Amino acid sequence: MSETLYYEKADNVNNTYTYVSVESYLEDRPESGNRPRNFNLLLLNARSIKNIFLEIEVLIQRMGSLDVIAITETWLKDGEQDYYNLPNYNKITANRPVNIGKTGTGGGVMLFVHKSWSEDKLYSLNSTHNILVVKITPRKILINLVLCYNPHFDNYPVFFRILVNCN
Repeated sequence: MSETLYYEKADNVNNTYTYVSVESYLEDRPESGNRPRNFNLLLLNARSIKNIFLEIEVLIQRMGSLDVIAITETWLKDGEQDYYNLPNYNKITANRPVNIGKTGTGGGVMLFVHKSWSEDKLYSLNSTHNILVVKITPRKILINLVLCYNPHFDNYPVFFRILVNCN
């Protein structure tokens, strides 16, 4: 079963809002004669990418064309991300420092963006929280993607303040 996504379209002149399906928005966009294809995103909570990277590669091959692969809880330390690459994807990471948390493990986020898209890292936070804000531009569409990890031992008010300030 497919779920329909909606976005809020504001009419600032008349102070009104309407909800428009994302699908109809994409269908109505003038795109050099072609209807834009779907945006395909995969989000995984790895709980250590070291243990499951081979399975992730197989999963991605079986799923076909993905635009963005977002992975939380990579559990990588700085420098270890260099060993985890996917063909045809650019990689952006935010690792948790070793001295954070009870065991020094956990956290970390990683984004793989297909090379047919351009990406620009706007913000990165590597602390107790791991946050990546990335601008992705396929053709004429602009997507600001926020990938974040909040550890179980931290409270949400602090986390939400950090998110608000990462604009």
